Amino acid sequence: GGTTSVRSPAVTLPSTGTLTLSYRWYLAHGANASNVDFFRVSIVHNGGTTVLFTQAGAASNRNGAYALGSVNISAYAGQSVRVVFEAADASTASLLEASVDDVTIVQS
Repeated sequence: GGTTSVRSPAVTLPSTGTLTLSYRWYLAHGANASNVDFFRVSIVHNGGTTVLFTQAGAASNRNGAYALGSVNISAYAGQSVRVVFEAADASTASLLEASVDDVTIVQS
């Protein structure tokens, strides 16, 4: 039960170009999970915190398999930001596993 998170160090984004945050992730769970369980990606910026992506759990078995996540973060160009990854077993205790890997920010 509960939420766990990992937060990046501060990253100063370039002020020009298209900025893309990419990461590999998964949310695995058993049939005792619910839609209030989640994997979430947020960005902490000068104006506060913005959720970029959320995958909710469900009352079904879901095996862990990495997927590619990609989000345009050009709106935060020139700012110092932090990326936050969270996973929550937010309802009754259920089998839940989450992972994130290969996090990059690319300017194009």
